[in-house]
Amino acid sequence: MDNIWCFGDSFTAGHGCTPEFEYYQKYKKDGDKLWCEYLGNILKMNVINKGINGGSNDMIIDSILDSFNKINADDIVIIEKTFNYRYDIPNLKENNKWVSAHDIIYHKEQYNDEQYQTIINFSYHFANHNLYEDRQNKRIDFISNILQKSNIKVFIWDIKTDMQFYDRIKNSTNGEINDGHLSFSGHYQFYQWIYQKLIKIL
Repeated sequence: MDNIWCFGDSFTAGHGCTPEFEYYQKYKKDGDKLWCEYLGNILKMNVINKGINGGSNDMIIDSILDSFNKINADDIVIIEKTFNYRYDIPNLKENNKWVSAHDIIYHKEQYNDEQYQTIINFSYHFANHNLYEDRQNKRIDFISNILQKSNIKVFIWDIKTDMQFYDRIKNSTNGEINDGHLSFSGHYQFYQWIYQKLIKIL
C-alpha cells in the first residue's frame, strides 16, 4: 500500500486530539479522526504522521530529510509550513536533541539567566525577520522539487494562510478547554479543504 506522509507542527500532529489530551478523553466520539487519517481512508493509503508538537520549519525539514530514503514513488507527501519565527536551540539535558524556542518556557530550568535572556532577546528582535521565511521557503521548495522528480506527489500548505476558518477546541468546548488547535470537527473541515486541493494534483 502506498503512503501519505504528513510533515508539520502540532496542527499536523493532532495536538489535543490524541489520547494524552483532556479534550480527546472527554469529547472523542466514534469515528472522530485527524485530518490526515480521513485522507488515508478516502484514498486507501497508509498514513505516516510525522507532525511535531511545537515544531519549527527547521524541525519539519529535518524530519523530511530523516524520512527521505523511505519515501517511495507514488507516495504522497504533505508538508505544512509553520510560523517562520520558530527556531531551535540545543537541549542541554539530552544530547543530539533540539528544543523549540517557541516552547522555551517549559524548559527554562535548563538555561542560566544569561542564556535564557539571550533566547528571549533573539526571539523578540530577529526571529520574525522575513529573511528567515525566505530561507525556509527555499529549502522546502527545493525538497519538494526533488521529490516530484521521483514521481512523488507533493502538496504544501501554510499555517498562516490555510488554517484560519476551522473549528478549534476552545470553541468546540465553549471555553472549557483553552486550546487553539483543531477540534475533531475542525479536523474534518480541514480534511475536506485539503482533499479538494489534493485531487487536483493526483
